[in-house]
Amino acid sequence: MAVNKEVLVQLKDVKKEFVTSRTWNGKPLKVVHAVDRVNLSIYKGETIGVVGESGCGKSTLGRCILRLLNPTAGEVLYKGEAITHYNKEQMRQMRRKMQLIFQDPYASLNPRMTVLELIRAPLDAFGIGSSEERVQKVKEIMELVGMPENMMNRYPHEFSGGQRQRIVIARALVLDPEFVVCDEPVSALDVSVRAQVLNLIQELKKTKDLTYLFISHDLSVVKYVSDRIAVMYLGRVVEVAEKEELYRN
Repeated sequence: MAVNKEVLVQLKDVKKEFVTSRTWNGKPLKVVHAVDRVNLSIYKGETIGVVGESGCGKSTLGRCILRLLNPTAGEVLYKGEAITHYNKEQMRQMRRKMQLIFQDPYASLNPRMTVLELIRAPLDAFGIGSSEERVQKVKEIMELVGMPENMMNRYPHEFSGGQRQRIVIARALVLDPEFVVCDEPVSALDVSVRAQVLNLIQELKKTKDLTYLFISHDLSVVKYVSDRIAVMYLGRVVEVAEKEELYRN
């Protein structure tokens, strides 16, 4: 499927270690290898699912790609450029191209900000457009995620879990990124709402020409959204396969 496609994100021997305890003179005593020498290519326009049991390093891997956590070793390449060596300002500019949809919509939204302020915040941070253009952009993205614009001046606590996750998705996509890490985006939602949000994520991939890294421990969810699947175990990617092949075997 992905043989002729352009590689958007590539991981080369990416490692992330956390020191959990030290000796009296500061030397590492216990080290957790959260991500251990991961090599992976993500092709433009695909959804690659990452599955594995809790604690196997899925979310850490996603955060290392976005440099929300700096890898201990190895390289992350975006369109062939090693972003692992980018400075703060270069990485800030990369944020326009790479975004994250958080797991818990309630925890990731500031309860003191209205929907308009929440979704507009990335546009404000990058100084994109005039004030009127930003509001117009917010209206457009709200319509795209299925939220009526008359809800713009409400606060997060006034919405259901599914609606809050739509706000999180709108905020992640308002900068028109190319690559999105979806970190268990439906695990905090009721079963009845999950299908709606998954369908929305799928539709947005087509309309916005997105590439996804989709993290989940739910195999049925991953099968539904993914083109290829990477299986993680104890910080390592032990298998990468087309979804039909993986589920057939």
